[in-house]
Amino acid sequence: MVEETIKSIRETENKADQIVKEAEQESKRILKTAKEEAKQAADKLIDEAKSDALKTANQAKKDGEVMLAQAAEETRREAEQMKKAALERKKEAAALVLERLT
Repeated sequence: MVEETIKSIRETENKADQIVKEAEQESKRILKTAKEEAKQAADKLIDEAKSDALKTANQAKKDGEVMLAQAAEETRREAEQMKKAALERKKEAAALVLERLT
């Protein structure tokens, strides 16, 4: 009977050792999976941030181009007005000179 008890204790110890080994393996597997998932999530966030930054930069470039075109058009209009005003003054000056000469 003592032998049976000792045998039962050894079997129980062996089972306990096996359970501990399996738990350690499962723990390592879970940790490895968690690390891989964390890396994938971080990579995804980085990719999304890069994509968002690129979209923002592209939009800023487009906005800048629109503003530049608007400023160029405004400058062109102002130059045209100045040219017309100068031409009118030239005509007025010529008329004044002719008037004084006669």
